[in-house]
Amino acid sequence: MKYLIPDATKNFEGKLTEGTYGHFINAMSPHKKSITLGFGVDNGCFSKAFSPERFIKYTAKLLNTPSSNLLFVVVPDKVGDAVETTSLFHTWKDKLKGLPLAYVLQDGIDKDMLPDVEWYFIGGSTEFKLGSVARDITKYLVSIGKSVHMGRVNSPKRVRIAKEFGCVTVDGTRVAHDKNFYQNFENHFVPILKD
Repeated sequence: MKYLIPDATKNFEGKLTEGTYGHFINAMSPHKKSITLGFGVDNGCFSKAFSPERFIKYTAKLLNTPSSNLLFVVVPDKVGDAVETTSLFHTWKDKLKGLPLAYVLQDGIDKDMLPDVEWYFIGGSTEFKLGSVARDITKYLVSIGKSVHMGRVNSPKRVRIAKEFGCVTVDGTRVAHDKNFYQNFENHFVPILKD
């Protein structure tokens, strides 16, 4: 499992255990440096800074400069609302054609609502994210060869939960703002990620 660290974090490449991390880029404030590790792209909807124009502009750059390091692009979603998220997915999917899309699992989701993509992103409320519906859908998706990412994973406990569900990547912003980030990541996250 890999922990996708927000790109705003100070330069961490080469300072952490190899193979345990990558980048997580917010399309509303994208990186300026080159990316040499696997990376996911967040749409920025959770932060209220979402701008459809900026998202399209950034994803167009991704299409024009393809990278084998790009894992997924999170399709715009509505936090906590599976019905609206599914509607948004169908609105956006053609605009993002050619990119590896991630559909966000939200409160109220069931297997019949799942679009066919390679990546799924566990979002939603904390209760949903850590609950049996998210777990069961993730296990189902993994069983059919899909990749799943869990967002807002800011503790070793959540890393363990995501790993038990079958997620291959996770992210969390709080971890990156920890003044003892490198030490805490190595001591508390790496053993779980590598296990």
